[in-house]
Amino acid sequence: MVVMAARYNQIKEVGQDIFRNIVNDLKILEEGVLIKGKLQAPVAPNVIVDEEVIIESDEIADEIDDEIEEIYNEIDLAEDREEDSEEEEDEEEEQEAEETKGKIKFESIFNELKSFHAVSSLPNDIFHDLLEGGISQDSAAGVRIIVKRKKLTIEMLNTEIRNFPYCSTDERPSYFKETRPKREKLPGKAMANLMFMRIVPYLLESYLENDQDEVAQMFIIMARILEMCLSRAYSSSDIEVLEDLIFQYFTIRIKVDDEYPGFFPKIKPKHHYLIHVPDK
Repeated sequence: MVVMAARYNQIKEVGQDIFRNIVNDLKILEEGVLIKGKLQAPVAPNVIVDEEVIIESDEIADEIDDEIEEIYNEIDLAEDREEDSEEEEDEEEEQEAEETKGKIKFESIFNELKSFHAVSSLPNDIFHDLLEGGISQDSAAGVRIIVKRKKLTIEMLNTEIRNFPYCSTDERPSYFKETRPKREKLPGKAMANLMFMRIVPYLLESYLENDQDEVAQMFIIMARILEMCLSRAYSSSDIEVLEDLIFQYFTIRIKVDDEYPGFFPKIKPKHHYLIHVPDK
């Protein structure tokens, strides 16, 4: 097993060059040295994903184990960092989006490996990226737009959520508050937000102007994207449909954002990840 341990603050201070030694070692292993093992790559501060690699020499494995032990002895392991509050996370994402201005800052150092790519080799976290990220934010913006049209009030929406005929095992959506930050998310956690996205077309049906209403279409497309992303199996035609839905989603989002400026947050990395879901 090849392991590197580093504190999150060290990564922020030093940058991705902190991974240079382990990347160089993995490059050597890619050149035909075969041992059974795993590549552990960072996805987020608190997420690690394993990728199997094959190595062929017990001596090299022992040497690597010794190096790992030395690394652990040298690094001061701090207690697990507490998760940032939602407001702090939003502020950091907005600051990052402003700094990058929609562009990728740099290519991952792990992309230098022949058998690994930081985008195509790692699974998407649908719950985090969409249900607690991009789609959660855009859904909340859609609700505020409908309220602005004076077709619906927050109290009326909460009544619809309360009276929906749920099953006993359903995770019920959280209620909306009258006063929320300008760029809010849906008020619940991932499973509650998933239930909201599944029932929102029925909740809002009588409050939308017509079937061709672009806000209504955006909700329907987001719900379909989520269901496809969470499906247990896909066919090749399903992937094509998903790609088309994602394209429609961003196209309608742009139109609605132009018509109602200030309601949607800026496009963030979590929105961008959605584009790569069909590639998985």
